Parts: sequence; structure tokens; C-alpha cells
Amino acid sequence: MWLNDRLGAATKWRPILYLVGWALIGAALVAAFNSFTAHPPPSWKGRISTEFLLFHAGFITIAVAMGLSLVMTLEHRRWRFLLGPALNAPLVILTLQSGQLFAANFPDPVCGREAGCFVLGVSPASIDIVFEIWRAPCAYSLFLTRFGTGIEMNYSEDGSYLSNPHLLLSGNERILVLARGGYLVDAFEISTGRIMSDFVSWAQPDRDAAMLGNSEAIRRLLDENK
Repeated sequence: MWLNDRLGAATKWRPILYLVGWALIGAALVAAFNSFTAHPPPSWKGRISTEFLLFHAGFITIAVAMGLSLVMTLEHRRWRFLLGPALNAPLVILTLQSGQLFAANFPDPVCGREAGCFVLGVSPASIDIVFEIWRAPCAYSLFLTRFGTGIEMNYSEDGSYLSNPHLLLSGNERILVLARGGYLVDAFEISTGRIMSDFVSWAQPDRDAAMLGNSEAIRRLLDENK
């Protein structure tokens, strides 16, 4: 009886929970859009981004409201309570398809004793997959600073060469390399942030050969900096 009373009282908050949940998701979209369109791009960010926290807080709030509706439906056979989940479930699914905006941010970093740690991120973009590199003093730092300014990394406009993206650090900690799609794609001088590899356009003829040649040149660079 006590539990039913509490559930009955809680269901009165369902409309408010739905509103709060979607307001949080809307704020996450605004934060992600501002981050994407910022000029110049932000020089630092939290390891867990604002849009990531806002989105998941909104998603959990909506999930709680939907759960209350389902409980009341099963408990009291009031099928009208299913209207909320029926209307919100498709919207939640569509929102979850928003891609990299709300991904789990950063994979494990690659770290050196002197150079610190580097983590690979994906910049929110409508079509292209654009990678970005962030730097931290240690593996568990909550705040990251952007590595390099104005560097033009290779990006994927047609979804190619995206498998297993990860960073490599040369033995002497002078060179940082981005590898993906089975190739070494970008190389950077850590002390200056200067890019030391070729930019391969997605429309370049015989792109596989160009990617292979660029990868072999980066491999030689790594061998010279063991």
C-alpha cells in the first residue's frame, strides 16, 4: 500500500520529468553546436564534456519518466500511461543516432615519461569524420588542452580508413602519430605541434597508393626516432 501510494505520487511528476529531460537534451545540443562552431576552436575541454553530461542526464530523466509510466500501466492497467513512452521512445532513439556528439569522449591515452599523455577525440561534424588530438599531463587528468594550433589533419569525408584509430608515440617521445584504417596517417613534431606528413585528399586519384606512400614515410620517421 505504501509503495503504491509513493508510485501514485511519483507519477504526477511524469510530465515535469519529460520536460526537464528534453530541456537537458536541448541544452546538450546547443553546447555541442557551440563547441563545433567556435572560432577559434576551444583550447581546452573537460575529459568528460558538458554536452556528454547534459545529454545523459536528460536521457536518464526521460527513462525514469517512461519507467514510471510502465509501472503504473502494469499495476493499474491504465493504458493511457503508455502514451508517454510511445511518444518519447522514437524521439529518444533518433536522438541517440546523433553520432559523435554524445560519444564517450576519449579512448585510453598514449603516454610518455617526458611528453605527457595524448588522447584522440572526434570533433562533432555533420558529415565528415574529423579527428582531434588533446594533451594532458597524466592519464587521469580531468582537463585536456588542444595539441597544436591550426594543424590540418587528414579527415574522412567518405567514411574510409576509420577502423581502429589510435595514437603512437616514438621511442624518443619527439614524434606523435595517428594511425587508422591500417595506415599511419598523420605525424606531428611534439615540441612544436608541426605536422610532418602529407595531406591526402579524399578525391585524390589512386588514394590507396598515396596513403601507403605517406604511411611508409611516417614509418621511416618513427624508425629514425626510436
